[in-house]
Amino acid sequence: MVTDVRRENKLDIAITLLHIAGMIMIFLCHVFQAEKIYFVSEILISGVPLFLFVSGYLAGLKNIAHPLSWFLKKAKRILVPYWIFIVLIYGSYGILNLSSVTPFQWIFSLLDLQGLNYTYWKFEYFGAVEGCGHLWFVTTIMLCYALTPLMQRIKSKASSKISFTIWSVVLFGLQLIFIYLGFQLSYVFTFFLGFLLAGKEWRKGNKHYLYITMLMAAFMGIRLVARRFVDGTDFYDRFWALVSATAIAAWLFYTVYYFKNKIGRVFELLNCRVVHFIEKISYCFYITHYIFLWGPYSVFHYIDNKWIGYIVVAAFSFISAIILYYLTERIIFVFLKRKKV
Repeated sequence: MVTDVRRENKLDIAITLLHIAGMIMIFLCHVFQAEKIYFVSEILISGVPLFLFVSGYLAGLKNIAHPLSWFLKKAKRILVPYWIFIVLIYGSYGILNLSSVTPFQWIFSLLDLQGLNYTYWKFEYFGAVEGCGHLWFVTTIMLCYALTPLMQRIKSKASSKISFTIWSVVLFGLQLIFIYLGFQLSYVFTFFLGFLLAGKEWRKGNKHYLYITMLMAAFMGIRLVARRFVDGTDFYDRFWALVSATAIAAWLFYTVYYFKNKIGRVFELLNCRVVHFIEKISYCFYITHYIFLWGPYSVFHYIDNKWIGYIVVAAFSFISAIILYYLTERIIFVFLKRKKV
């Protein structure tokens, strides 16, 4: 998913493919959740940390001289399509009497606080609106961007003394501590890891790729054992499952750049307008796809065949993502730009 189509490195095909991979993984994760094949969905949920890792990496490539203006620019890119979506969906629920949306839910969603109970799960005053449970992510990515100036200060002071590996271990330990305090900050830490990696010299040789692959396999091996004995506990569900998902995300990031370095000509064949357009709508795709799987607008209220149903879900998701993208880019942003003039 990409939230800033004007970024400086928009022609980096590796970043483009990583965003598209994250989009596909998240979509399939929700498909397998719908089919109750939870172990596969738990692997595919790595699409979320993949997107956050890449977002942190992209943010880390920039020197943020004016944090407030930078944050507001990011907020506009993320929140405008999100606001359009919730106004249309919540409004249609009320007009068509499809589902109840309380004033409290309206306020929390417009303030982008709908993911608060995911970040701090002891907060139990907000229930997700039908078909919109996935929107916790918008709160999370905005939290990451709000903390980015602090991350930049930490990186500037510690990068010469503390290696990426040591920071990984530190964040690993901090995450475990925060879990037992009721905070789910694994995705923020994943963003921070990507942020720390940006601008560093990192090798893409065969030996290093083998080491990283073995490390990822070790994380997954431990996860399989943990799932067998401690599934359902905070340690597994809120800590190790997400740590191993971050390990997969980091491995996918390294894998794409490794093969880009090895077979760059093949990658350049994908460096076309169609592929880049799919990346541009990936964030809108994320916002819209879930309502066609769950809630009043689920296609399975009308289609019994699951395979046809999932194809229709994918098609509707792409169409709605394109519509939402053009509503945002060609109408709202154009209007805001003219108002400035």
